[in-house]
Amino acid sequence: MVTLAEIEAQAMDLNDAERAQLATSVLRSLPVLDDYDQEGIAEAIRRREEMIQNPGRIPTWEQVREAVGR
Repeated sequence: MVTLAEIEAQAMDLNDAERAQLATSVLRSLPVLDDYDQEGIAEAIRRREEMIQNPGRIPTWEQVREAVGR
């Protein structure tokens, strides 16, 4: 049987379009969750409100890229 690590290694050899297609297929195969993560939603709402109230604190795309090392 093929291991998850082997599948992942093979997937990383695919080009961007093929990996996107694979990711889409895998995500579509998962069941839809009716019970959303309430804490995660609350955090997203809090962050959105913070950005609306303090737009100067929103990092630029370049700052985000630098922060993740790309």
